Amino acid sequence: MRILSAADMFEQTHKKVPNMNLLKFILFFAGFYVILRLLNYLLIVKTLLGLRFKRPGGELKDPRELPEYLRNIFDTFERQLEALGFTFLHSQIFDSCVATAFSRQWNMVYFNGSNCYANVTVAILPEPHDLAKVEFVTIFADGTRLVTVNGMAYDIIGETPDTTIVDPYAPTLDQQFTAHVENLNGLAGKTISVTPPDFLAGEVKNASAYVDWLIQHGYLKSEDNKLWRLRLVPAIQHAFKSIRGLRKVNKLRASQRKIITAGTAEPVDVPVEVEVSAYLRVQEVLKPSDSGLGYKLMVFVVSLVLGISVFGVAFSFKVAFWLVAALFVHELGHYLGMAIFRFSDRQILFLPFIGAATLGTKTDATALQRAVVYMLGPAVGLGAGSVCLIAGIRLDIDSLKFCGAFFLILNYLNLLPIVPLDGGRLFELALFSRLPILKSAFYIISLAAFAIGALLLRDPVLAIIVLPMLLGTRTQILLNLAHSKLNKQIKTNQLERTQEALLPEVFRTLKQKAFAKLPFIRRYAISHTLLNNLLQKPPDLAAMIVSLLFYIVTILLPAVVAISAGFFIGLAAAI
Repeated sequence: MRILSAADMFEQTHKKVPNMNLLKFILFFAGFYVILRLLNYLLIVKTLLGLRFKRPGGELKDPRELPEYLRNIFDTFERQLEALGFTFLHSQIFDSCVATAFSRQWNMVYFNGSNCYANVTVAILPEPHDLAKVEFVTIFADGTRLVTVNGMAYDIIGETPDTTIVDPYAPTLDQQFTAHVENLNGLAGKTISVTPPDFLAGEVKNASAYVDWLIQHGYLKSEDNKLWRLRLVPAIQHAFKSIRGLRKVNKLRASQRKIITAGTAEPVDVPVEVEVSAYLRVQEVLKPSDSGLGYKLMVFVVSLVLGISVFGVAFSFKVAFWLVAALFVHELGHYLGMAIFRFSDRQILFLPFIGAATLGTKTDATALQRAVVYMLGPAVGLGAGSVCLIAGIRLDIDSLKFCGAFFLILNYLNLLPIVPLDGGRLFELALFSRLPILKSAFYIISLAAFAIGALLLRDPVLAIIVLPMLLGTRTQILLNLAHSKLNKQIKTNQLERTQEALLPEVFRTLKQKAFAKLPFIRRYAISHTLLNNLLQKPPDLAAMIVSLLFYIVTILLPAVVAISAGFFIGLAAAI
């Protein structure tokens, strides 16, 4: 993040600009909300582009092989299905058409006398009120099927041949089954029952036909004739469908929570093993992968246009031009650092109302590598600003003077030791990594600094930074407390700092009341942050000293450039 009020402050030194009034504050926050929604949409597109599809598979399994922690989950749903007239038929493992290390999942299949099957599997995102997914399936003699899902239709890309999909978004299993029966009565055709091997074969055939449909209709492109990936345009189209569907899913989950709160249904305790498995599954889906040049160019161009438009309206298009230029040079410094240390999936984008960011991932980055990446942004910006200012003074070019001063102001502000600025991130890394409690104090001090600045300057940009920091204060403090508690457990129990050893402990810690009621996707984000903090080795004394030296050198860089320029100019004059 970058403080963009620097642009406003610099402009005011040349031309009086009235402080932002209430209307502009409202417009800024409304615009910021729209940008957040757009970023969420782009994240969905990126996730879709990272998926890989394959031919499905499956095998029948002895139910006695079912892990005990899963048995308790299936037993709960078995009792509900028995009340609807279903009896256990067989168990199977189905290997879905989305290629991950966790694509193989246990299914428990039930049958009732009306030729209806109930296929039960653990939910991808387990919640106490929605721990398993049930599909009601009726097979017709002509090979077609009626499948009633619940809160899952939005996730289906394209169409499934010879299958009628019904999704009632029903709060209870009874209501889902009622919707299936009602739709079944409206269809003509003879229903049939099949043997367990034939049922599994039908599931595999149905999913294979779905993959074939996606290929034939141009949704997928081949990587190696075994794996396919989604094309950009279908991903963009499906992202809209996902967002609409997620709204309906959120309403469904709210209804389910009300039923549990009213006491008409009991929440199921989510086993730690299920949460760990779900975490690993989501992590693999979201793992960094090259999203392709087309996607990156689209994101860069769209964010650039939005950035210039927003900054132009907020300040002036002259300021917007220099601001975008300064931000781009700054982010090029971060990008260079990430390239040097081989961060994956690097991407520069502009964040209207806030600034710009460089994205990249490297899970095993050392403290010194992270410090270099933090400082290369302002270092390159200060270096470029110094060169422009010196050249502008020597050549008496006002635009170069303006550019140089603008770059210097922006990057020096970014070196202030408060989070989430680069200076604050370096101080947090160098001084507080070993003591998470102190990180909370540093966070609160940074929040207070931004809040005071927003009040004194009446700057909506600072206010936009303050609001999410303020809303996230409690979570940040709880996260740091959990980090401290886990550090003690690691020392007491002599746990290895590996994902396999720490992930169960992380989810046990998140069972506490402060986190237990959060939806799984939020707990995933918190557990991901906790795990990364625990796995990253804190800087030792030498790394702390070197990191702070980087900071000092970056601050002094303009002086070094000025002295060097003076030396070379003097040398040229002497020659």
